[in-house]
Amino acid sequence: MKRDFYIMQIKHSIIATFEQLRLVEMELEILKHQATLTKEQIESNQKKSAKPEPGSLPPMQYQHITKESLQKTPYLMRPQNEMDFDQGVVQQYQDPNQRVVVQQETVDQRVDLKSQYQN
Repeated sequence: MKRDFYIMQIKHSIIATFEQLRLVEMELEILKHQATLTKEQIESNQKKSAKPEPGSLPPMQYQHITKESLQKTPYLMRPQNEMDFDQGVVQQYQDPNQRVVVQQETVDQRVDLKSQYQN
């Protein structure tokens, strides 16, 4: 058992080493590509990847979700029941097909050693 554990540890470290080597190779490819770029290309890339100023972004828009807007959604994305439209906040999961049965007994009722062995 211990031997299998240590073999798996060695295999894991070998795989991690290969992953690190691949990451280094990918970084070298990126650095080679960066070395071929001109100064203008570097400046344009930096402008494109710079964070935009907060005032330059358009304001966020909100959208109210109504029954009419849900009817316009694609068929497979619609809620399955009318029940889903009417409830604003779901406090408890309700299975529409009643497939899940939750036992309402307490722990003391379930773990009663005397009643377990009476049968």
